[in-house]
Amino acid sequence: MNNIQGLLDIFENLIKTEEGFKSIISEVIEREVGVKIDPQKIKASEFVLYLDTHPVIRNEIFLQKEKILSSLSKKTGKDFDNLI
Repeated sequence: MNNIQGLLDIFENLIKTEEGFKSIISEVIEREVGVKIDPQKIKASEFVLYLDTHPVIRNEIFLQKEKILSSLSKKTGKDFDNLI
C-alpha cells in the first residue's frame, strides 16, 4: 500500500508543479505582452508551449519571445535563454 501512496504523491506533486509553471508562464506573458492567458489554455510538451488562443495573440507572443524567455529565466532561476 505504501508504494501506491508514494506513486500518488509523486503524481500529485507533478500536477502541482505543472500548474504552477503554467501560472508563472501566464504571469510573464501578461507582464511582457500585456495579454492575460488562462493557465488552463497553456499546454507544455518538452520545450514547446501550445497556447489555445487567437492567432494574433500567439504571433505577438512569438515576436516578443526573447523578452518572455528572459523574464521567465529571471523568475524561475532556470536558463531559458538558450531556447531563443
